[in-house]
Amino acid sequence: MFNSLVKSDELTKSTELSYTVNAAALNTLAAFEEEEEQKHRDAIGQQKKIIWLTFALVFVGFVQAYINYIGEC
Repeated sequence: MFNSLVKSDELTKSTELSYTVNAAALNTLAAFEEEEEQKHRDAIGQQKKIIWLTFALVFVGFVQAYINYIGEC
């Protein structure tokens, strides 16, 4: 894994067991973090829409049950 990061110039191999982080790695991490934040915000928005849809369906179910109840009386 470290060798692939060295090949992409995100890390520089200092010694046999140590590496130095380059600016490219920081840019990659920042982009990854922003992408993950956007996915999180999108997921929260979708969950809120699902909650409202669930409440709307429950309301419609109650209305239908009430109409059916009134129709039988």
